[in-house]
Amino acid sequence: MRKLSFGLFIPLSGECSIPSFIKKISCKAESLGYSNLWVEDHYRLPWTDRTLDAWIALGYIASNTSQIRIGTCVTPIPFRYPPFLAKEAATIDVLSSGRLEFSAGLGWVEKEFKSFGIPWERFRIRGRKMVEGLKLIVEAWLGEELTFRGEYYQVDSLRLEPKPIQKPYPPIWLGGSSHLILNTAITYGDGWIPWQPTLSFLGKAIKYLSKVRNGRELPKLKFGVVGHSIIAESFERAVELIPPERAEDALKGRSGSSDAQKRSPWIIGSPREIMELMEKYLKLGVNHVALSFAPRTPRHILSMAEMFAEEIISAFT
Repeated sequence: MRKLSFGLFIPLSGECSIPSFIKKISCKAESLGYSNLWVEDHYRLPWTDRTLDAWIALGYIASNTSQIRIGTCVTPIPFRYPPFLAKEAATIDVLSSGRLEFSAGLGWVEKEFKSFGIPWERFRIRGRKMVEGLKLIVEAWLGEELTFRGEYYQVDSLRLEPKPIQKPYPPIWLGGSSHLILNTAITYGDGWIPWQPTLSFLGKAIKYLSKVRNGRELPKLKFGVVGHSIIAESFERAVELIPPERAEDALKGRSGSSDAQKRSPWIIGSPREIMELMEKYLKLGVNHVALSFAPRTPRHILSMAEMFAEEIISAFT
């Protein structure tokens, strides 16, 4: 029987940006059987300016756990300077005894870039920066001394020590749904984890990635999904828990019309309904599901993480 692993998404913003909650949910997730802890990597979000730095938070999470794998979901490489990011990631892998999952994306919050003095460039440029930055990071992890001359990044005689514990380096996930992301996953990725894709798109993308990846005789990719999630005793109760401003987004695609089927609703409902969706993911070839529980409050995240583990995780592991 094929298995699914489950990750828990920890928001580092708003009410959740407090040490006591981060410690409690990290330890709880590890004891409940989640395989991964994922944190958001943002300095500003459309709904709040109260955020914690993801890489410093990962160090804190690593010190409070011992087995669960940890990583960002996802790090916008154009927002961060790649040589520093390579050093931060290597440090986290060392401090966590080799538990880091490294993820990469392009970034999507325009005001976040601008307010921290990072140019907000068009998609194509951000994409090229992501690919070049990822190439630099991998070469820094692998080499003894790196001189790199790229279009956007240059380093002279860079020595990165200590190296990551994992060999050849931590698993790399690509986050996003663009053609650029898919092709970068083929070249550099160990996994692909889009945000809440439709089942139709997910199936087509997995077929494409599997065919091309296997054709190049590279190791098989892992396929993940991350999405807003609400689990409750019934679908009606789950709907009651949707933040009012997110109701339309949470329920889109459920009307049954052909247009609605092109859009993806949240992972929401009773254990039975969520179990059915997990079966669909598994049938398409998904290996990992990361859950971003809503509402984004410590109380709701803790209670839903417990309920999901009790009702769902054991059935797929």
